[in-house]
Amino acid sequence: MQTSSRSSKMLYIIGAILTISGSFLPWVQGGDLIPYWENGIDFDHLEIHECFQVEKLFKGLYYCPIEDNGGLVVVLASLATVLLVFRPPATLKRQNEWIVLCSGAVVFLTLRYLVPLLIYRPQHAEIGAPVPQSGLFMVFIGSLLMFDIAIWDYRRSRMA
Repeated sequence: MQTSSRSSKMLYIIGAILTISGSFLPWVQGGDLIPYWENGIDFDHLEIHECFQVEKLFKGLYYCPIEDNGGLVVVLASLATVLLVFRPPATLKRQNEWIVLCSGAVVFLTLRYLVPLLIYRPQHAEIGAPVPQSGLFMVFIGSLLMFDIAIWDYRRSRMA
């Protein structure tokens, strides 16, 4: 059963590229004399040898200490949405509803991070207050694009 046309699949890819690449860009800039940037997923504070140390308690378990400000969940939900569009499991029923749910989760996660910043900024108009940056807006636009196309495909499949 074909659920998405070729053009809507391309729009899913564009939305996923925006959300995934935006997760690695700065989300927030703040600070007064010493500015700071928060990325969705931050690798700046890592040194190469830290990524491949073996945990003492669990032999053979590798870990990579990254700073996650919500970008990892956004990346995973975006990848889940794209995988549901291109390679849905054979046992999955109501594929379009799952796509709407995953893309809606990405929009919810983005708004959960963006709305408090937009509310906080005007209320506390002080020097150094956090300001949303390009990465967060890229994630928001990409998530809205994927959610919009998911709703469009869902309505189209209900009419057919």
